[in-house]
Amino acid sequence: DNDADMLTDFPADPGCSQASDNNEVDCEDSDPLVPVTMSTTIGNTTGSTHDFTPSCRTTSTSPEIVHEITFPGELETLTVDTDGSGYDTTIYMRAGDCDAATDVACDDDSGAGLQSLFTVTNVASGLYFIFVDGFSSGGTSQGAYRLNISGVIKSGEACDMSQISSGMLSCATGTTCTSGICQ
Repeated sequence: DNDADMLTDFPADPGCSQASDNNEVDCEDSDPLVPVTMSTTIGNTTGSTHDFTPSCRTTSTSPEIVHEITFPGELETLTVDTDGSGYDTTIYMRAGDCDAATDVACDDDSGAGLQSLFTVTNVASGLYFIFVDGFSSGGTSQGAYRLNISGVIKSGEACDMSQISSGMLSCATGTTCTSGICQ
């Protein structure tokens, strides 16, 4: 912590892109960020604030919860859905900064019923923010949700054993996470 801000500095802090980066906060949200550590995360948007707007549902004023995850290696595929949620969801993902102008992916209603689902290929390693939001423009789409995440790490790429053992990620067919690499 070379700037005495009580935050771990580069390279351990995913918010730092380089040693001289003094902007260690990559997501300013009114609600706490929720780290993704399992293949399914249970949450509730009721009582949360509306700070962000999905590109695929620009009239949404429903409250959202922002989840953060770092992928140490490039992924072949990443699938995110809200199947099992209790309201009409919208989900979207941004890379590196939750205020990014462009969503990597965004979906409303491609999952079961009114649930959301997207699959992205060739996901670069790094920090990502996944938003669980609601459909409505009146802010009424909110409640209990299930955020389901699964992905496949490319052969030869870095892997985190905790992401593998949780069932969230797997190594490419024919490879296993050995010494931090899918090989």
